[in-house]
Amino acid sequence: MKEMTIKTQAEFDKLPLEIEAEILIDSTEIIIINRTIKNAIVIILGTSDCSVSGSGTVNYVRENGTVKSVWGNGTVNEVRGNGTVNEVWGNGTVKSVSENGTVNYVRENGTVKSVWGNGTVNEVWGNGTVKSVWGNGTVNEVRGNGTVNYVRENGTVNYVRGNGTVNEVWGNGTVNEVWENGTVNYVRENGTVNYVSENGTVNYVRGNGTVKSVWGNGTVNEVWGNGTVKSVWGNGTVNYVRENGTVNSVRENGTVKSVSGSGTVNSVRENGTVNEVWENGTVRVYSQYVSIEKLKQESVCIQINCKIKIKEIDKTAHVIQSKKAKHNILSFLGIFNLKKIKNKITLFKTVRSDNTDFWLGKIKYILGKIIKCPDWDANKNRECGGGLHLSPTPELAKTYNRGKMLKCEVDVKDIVVYPNNISKVRCKKVKVIEEVTE
Repeated sequence: MKEMTIKTQAEFDKLPLEIEAEILIDSTEIIIINRTIKNAIVIILGTSDCSVSGSGTVNYVRENGTVKSVWGNGTVNEVRGNGTVNEVWGNGTVKSVSENGTVNYVRENGTVKSVWGNGTVNEVWGNGTVKSVWGNGTVNEVRGNGTVNYVRENGTVNYVRGNGTVNEVWGNGTVNEVWENGTVNYVRENGTVNYVSENGTVNYVRGNGTVKSVWGNGTVNEVWGNGTVKSVWGNGTVNYVRENGTVNSVRENGTVKSVSGSGTVNSVRENGTVNEVWENGTVRVYSQYVSIEKLKQESVCIQINCKIKIKEIDKTAHVIQSKKAKHNILSFLGIFNLKKIKNKITLFKTVRSDNTDFWLGKIKYILGKIIKCPDWDANKNRECGGGLHLSPTPELAKTYNRGKMLKCEVDVKDIVVYPNNISKVRCKKVKVIEEVTE
């Protein structure tokens, strides 16, 4: 196969519709590849910049070549070296970005596969698929029904939405905000998984991994090391939290199995089931309908305002009957380790995209401004209304609404704590400090 070197747009436009040749794009100007040349292999070399549009096809971006703006149904294959691919639109496909390559903005139904080395893939939209991001690769914002697989080493995957699937995040990888029916599997080492919603499934979070806020009928299995699992709702299932793991807020008909080490399970409610609490584990129960199968080896079951039956109790295990604690500002500050600076603390608020509140959309949280509650009520026995509602952590704020996250400064004297719930507090006025983007 002969080689042909193209240095100008005019030279490319003169190429025939069919030719058996390797077409080498080596140009100082941007070449627009707007058609497929039958039987030809298009290779971008050196520091050339190309845009692919229409049904154009680019094969083998080598050395430090860059491909920008792939439009229509264009296809880009095998970007090697330190190559960069940006803005793949329509139904475009990008495959095999190797070494330190970067791929950004694959939209609609685009597909990105095999990003190697320290490659980065951002914003795959529509029904896009991203597979095999290796090294220290990062994948962000896979939307629609997108799928992300095999992010390894220290890779990060964020914002998989729709029915997206994320599998095998290794090393210190992080997976955040898998929505709808998304599935996350095999997050290992010190990986973190947050916000799996609706019917999502999370499996095999190991090392010191953290899993938070699994909603709907989600399932979380095998959190190892010092992992933490919080807020499993609906009919969710949590299995095999070991070592010093923590599980909080399993609600409805949720199931928790095999809490080992010094693990803690808090807030098992409704008809939830807890099986096999071992060693020094602790389980707090808030409903008479909760079922505990086995309480073993110095483990503790604290039954708060209720009394339940435990099928099998080890002689070294303990059952404690307790009344529900009534919280105040001191316990609120202490539990969440909120440090006062000039009598002010930091709290968090989720708002709509236009910075208005989710409830009525009438209060706008403007950065740098002090926001006052229009119907302030200092009655501590009131849980809802009569105040600006903020939470002590971003995770708790997101259990109420999903939106833009704001960090706010609040004077302690302007806070009222509801005695039975400290996942949020009511505030007289707050100062909006900044938007939290991570």
